[in-house]
Amino acid sequence: TDGSPYWLAVPAIGTILFACLSIAAIASAVVRTIEPGKKIGRKLLLRKQQAEVRAYIRYMTEKDREIISYLLHHNQKMFQADQDGGYAAPLIARGIIRIAAQHRQVLDLTRVPFAVPDHIWEVLEENRKEFPFKPPRGNEDSVHPWAMHWMVR
Repeated sequence: TDGSPYWLAVPAIGTILFACLSIAAIASAVVRTIEPGKKIGRKLLLRKQQAEVRAYIRYMTEKDREIISYLLHHNQKMFQADQDGGYAAPLIARGIIRIAAQHRQVLDLTRVPFAVPDHIWEVLEENRKEFPFKPPRGNEDSVHPWAMHWMVR
């Protein structure tokens, strides 16, 4: 108390130090809650998958195009098929179509739910002109393009 400048400097430095530590603790808690790294990583993964599908469209077989055109024409993101996916197996292998079952869901192996993920559906809709729909002839209207006749297996 003899007029030394340390009486003001030491408490000010302590205040600044503890304020910085408090801000760092709050920022750390916010980052752990929000997890920006996971969100950014997820977004990058989805964009990569979209780019892969865009690049693959020109290499699709006629059967692949027929399946996608049917789904786009009927605005149908989900369908049921045998557990192997039938003729949709190449699309499943590419990740364009995925099994849509939930963990511990009981399934009939002849009616497994499959779906086109939303981010892939966007790409397919953007390229709709690549998948012209050809209506089935005669009594083929009840046959889905991914369905494989049991005698073909």
